[in-house]
Amino acid sequence: MPGHPEQTARARKKKGAANWRPELREETPKKSNSMLGSHAAMHNMNNLDRIGKPGLTLQMQKNPRPEVTAMTDPRPDERSDGTDAFAEGGSVASFQDRRDRPGLLRLAGHLGFLAISVTLTAHAPGLWYWPAAFVQGVFMVFLFCPLHETTHRTCFRSRWLNRLVGEVVGFMLLLPYRWYGAFHMAHHRFTQDPDRDPELALAKPTTWIQYAVILSGAIYWRFAVMGLINRALGRQVDKKSAPYLDDRTRPLVIREARIHVGLLAMIAAVSILTGSGVALTYWLIPVALGQPVLRLYLLAEHWGCPTVRDMWQNTRTMQTLAPVRYLAWNMPFHAEHHANPGVPFHQLPAFSRSPFAKPEVVQNGYARFHAGRIRDLVQHRAGPV
Repeated sequence: MPGHPEQTARARKKKGAANWRPELREETPKKSNSMLGSHAAMHNMNNLDRIGKPGLTLQMQKNPRPEVTAMTDPRPDERSDGTDAFAEGGSVASFQDRRDRPGLLRLAGHLGFLAISVTLTAHAPGLWYWPAAFVQGVFMVFLFCPLHETTHRTCFRSRWLNRLVGEVVGFMLLLPYRWYGAFHMAHHRFTQDPDRDPELALAKPTTWIQYAVILSGAIYWRFAVMGLINRALGRQVDKKSAPYLDDRTRPLVIREARIHVGLLAMIAAVSILTGSGVALTYWLIPVALGQPVLRLYLLAEHWGCPTVRDMWQNTRTMQTLAPVRYLAWNMPFHAEHHANPGVPFHQLPAFSRSPFAKPEVVQNGYARFHAGRIRDLVQHRAGPV
């Protein structure tokens, strides 16, 4: 979540945090001695015009096995049906084919389930509204996944499709597309760096109360709403508060925030003047009810991973059920995504089976992950990263 970088420093000064260092847990295979890659390819990732281009990979994967040879033809494999592209190639580029069709099909499926849940919410009698709205909310909050994918420009091949979907979904979730893109690219560049990863500006929970507050979504709403208002007023966009914004993106982010605030104010005014509860009933309440599920999902991506530069170690890949992978647009393959963010969501399963994918922090199931984290909270072993 966004926040002031100094918050992280203060969190590390708290009792027990100063000497805390994340360690590989029992879920992690033994660390290898392979060479780490370079972050040079991510140097300008806050330039949204370059996000998601096939050449922009972190190149943090380990050296290919000796028997693997590079493709003589560097063009990406044109297939995107989920088959193993490595079978006919030998480079990461074979997994970086961006296409419109897989993104459109996945988006249509996601919106189809959302439409069914909205129908159930609309016809739910009495107290049945709440469980129906919860289900609807889960599908709504997981639109965060196509928002995330569009910031990488890998959701679709067409730039305008990425921009359109990102703008609409970003408005729905109070995460403006251009601002979130800059914020997220800084996270990719400085993953698990307590001083520079903007997602660590707010420390991970070290107590039961902090864990409960994060799962409630209260912190998300605070930073989303207050962040939007502050940016609209031209505040907290300087190099100290938002180092991920450069001189080119800063005015664009301010203008974007003002447009969003204006549209939200218009919706609120129309709702009040007409006495309509549509926005509240089918948008705000469901999103609020679905937030805890998204928080459970997002906490598993990096919480407790080592503070090292190797993307195969500082990011967790989750082994989970096919419906969860579908809902999350294959992002449970998160180490694979961080190591090579130019690989589109529809190619991540194939990429995960290739010799290039070497995740070192792997967890079997979200329930087991959170059970382990809860034990750490009880025993005061959960760290702020």
